[in-house]
Amino acid sequence: MSQYKPVSDLKVKVREYEKDGKTKGVWQTVGALWSTPHGSSQFITLDAIPLTSFKDGEKIPFDGRISIFNREENQEFSEKEYADQDKFNRKQTDTVIDDIEDKPISLEDIPF
Repeated sequence: MSQYKPVSDLKVKVREYEKDGKTKGVWQTVGALWSTPHGSSQFITLDAIPLTSFKDGEKIPFDGRISIFNREENQEFSEKEYADQDKFNRKQTDTVIDDIEDKPISLEDIPF
């Protein structure tokens, strides 16, 4: 599991407030999204399950909706990893195998 790292926070809006004439939200972190460096495998961990949420200005029972917020410290790192992976992928070339016969394959030849 050492290849995984937390890349995003899972949050639920728990209340709203007014600041400078704008409605703002207060978000509770309930878990994390973990990913491999190249993003091919991901999973989540839930540390809490809220009882209530906030929607359209009202406190409601938790409806299962969780928002994903990218972690600031991982964005630059992820872009570098993406660039490194892209360089690696560009080095890969297609290989054409010349000795493959162009004939039908019998299902009896497949060992399963």
